[in-house]
Amino acid sequence: MTEQEIQQVQGRLAPGPKRRRRSLVETGVMLDLAERQALDAVAGELGKSRSALIREAVQRVWLKGKGKKA
Repeated sequence: MTEQEIQQVQGRLAPGPKRRRRSLVETGVMLDLAERQALDAVAGELGKSRSALIREAVQRVWLKGKGKKA
C-alpha cells in the first residue's frame, strides 16, 4: 500500500481536526475578568472560540489594508 492510499484510509476511518494551511504562533493576551467573560459570552453566541474572535479583531482593526484579510 502506498503512503497516499494509507492517508486516504486513515482519513475515512478517523477524521481528525481540520488542518490549516498556514502556521499559527501562540501568543498571550491579558484581559481583565469582565472582558474575558464578555468575550466568552459573545463567542458562545456566535459559536466561535475566544481565539477566533481575537484573531478576527486583529485582522479587522490592525491589519486592515496591509495585505491581510479584513
